[in-house]
Amino acid sequence: LEFSQNNIEILKKLRSLGVSIALDDFGTGYSSLNYLTVLPIDILKIDKSFLGRALESETEQQVIKSITELAHGLNLKVVCEGVETIEQRQILKEMGCDYIQGYYFAKPGDAKSIEKWFREGSEAT
Repeated sequence: LEFSQNNIEILKKLRSLGVSIALDDFGTGYSSLNYLTVLPIDILKIDKSFLGRALESETEQQVIKSITELAHGLNLKVVCEGVETIEQRQILKEMGCDYIQGYYFAKPGDAKSIEKWFREGSEAT
């Protein structure tokens, strides 16, 4: 994917309004290290495919850790997708991941179920 200067300017304007820009599914598909230098982003979201193998593979853990360190060096926050267990959460915490996303907290839901989740706490899921 190529980004036109017009698209980049739109992202910059959104950021100036206080909108945070996240690069999703980093490390898979068409994502590129070049995006980190070209796009005005605030958050790097590591694709869940890395985490799925991290408990069994030191190599996968090193990839996540390296991406996290690279992102932090560029003043970006890091989100790891697909967190389902306490073990995964602990590994990511040790690696310095800023945020986690996944079934560990709750399954996806519609607006009504999310409102209920916030009102009643995580026990509502």
